[in-house]
Amino acid sequence: MVLALAALAILTAAPDSGEALLRRMNTEHRGSWFTSLVFVQHTTYPGTARAPETWYETMVRPGRLRIDIERDGAMVSTMIFRDDTLHQVANGTLRGSQPLVHSLLLLLHDIHVGDSDAVIAKLRAQGFDLSRTHAATWEGRPVVVVGALAGDTASAQFWVDPARLVVVRVMQSGPGGAHNDTRIGKFSQHGPALLEREITFVTNGAPRMVEEYTWVRVDDEIPAEVFDPHHQGLPAWIAAYQAANRGQRAGN
Repeated sequence: MVLALAALAILTAAPDSGEALLRRMNTEHRGSWFTSLVFVQHTTYPGTARAPETWYETMVRPGRLRIDIERDGAMVSTMIFRDDTLHQVANGTLRGSQPLVHSLLLLLHDIHVGDSDAVIAKLRAQGFDLSRTHAATWEGRPVVVVGALAGDTASAQFWVDPARLVVVRVMQSGPGGAHNDTRIGKFSQHGPALLEREITFVTNGAPRMVEEYTWVRVDDEIPAEVFDPHHQGLPAWIAAYQAANRGQRAGN
């Protein structure tokens, strides 16, 4: 009943409630939700010939994410997001860096535990109009759409489940005017926190990438150097995971 009333209150709030909703997400979760996360991700590319990949993801919230990518049993590249910059690494060598504000990192992670003022400012800079909201339904649950009025599917927008206070959908324009629709679901409970376990990236109506989290750990201690693009070697947890997996397969 309490969650239903909270959802109803959000759904009937004033049109400028987008910022208020983000601040509520932050206030209710900061201090109790996890701030570090590691997981193994199975990544597939529907409709293409691209081979599936395994992504080993290491995160310290807010703002730091490392992705080590394995294809056909070999590590092929690393992406490091920190300080709103993407660093691309291959064979242990930094290949390039570019400014990049990662909207999913903001909406799925940083808003829960980081500086809400900073997150809100970055979302506005990315084109989300927080003064525009409307009520909708997504996968049978009520949601608040932030960034667009009813009937508008072109504007940058994110959809929030107001009972669980998590983002379940993000829509933004892509290169060449493409319509990118990111669908977030299959949440699992980790202490008081929720974590998405599947993300589907849809471009112009067709699924182009699916991410499935197959192994998750929260609140492990993560050394700062793993987010240094000049640091040599993989995060230690990846080697431990791979060794355990090899042992399990040998036992079978």
